[in-house]
Amino acid sequence: MYKLLGELSRYLKRQEIITDSLVFRMHNHFTTVLLFTCSILVTATQYVGNPISCIVQGLPQHAINTYCWITSTFTMPDAFNRQVGVEVAHPGVANDFGDVDARKYYTYYQWVCFVLFFQAVLCYLPKWLWGLWEGGLMNALVMGMNHSMDTKDNLTKKKSALMDYLIMHIR
Repeated sequence: MYKLLGELSRYLKRQEIITDSLVFRMHNHFTTVLLFTCSILVTATQYVGNPISCIVQGLPQHAINTYCWITSTFTMPDAFNRQVGVEVAHPGVANDFGDVDARKYYTYYQWVCFVLFFQAVLCYLPKWLWGLWEGGLMNALVMGMNHSMDTKDNLTKKKSALMDYLIMHIR
């Protein structure tokens, strides 16, 4: 599980050069990592559990669960009011006796992992586009002045070059 989620930690690292606001960073980093994590957890059934477990006897469990997951499942609303173990096997599970309209279908779980992944991509898209369009300009402008290990004379030269560039390209 750590290997699945370990790669997401690099998106939460501190950046040396910050080119955006706190809200933008929270949206791009925290929300993206949260949505990707949820998408991974939902799809990692061997760690978290099964998204659906159909009741079968005498048939391969994995094949039936896959079929139920793809085709969706349903309950009978009147089966929730019946006595479990006597009239029904489980709350909501009963024969429809040909009354197909009485079924209540549950199909949302099939799309949860895909929607979470798509939302994470949409949250990361503005940062990716900004990085593409910005092209490392801010990093080049800073020229290492964010590190205080440089000599005072060298920092003065870098500041002078930066001011000349800014004045020349003010618009």
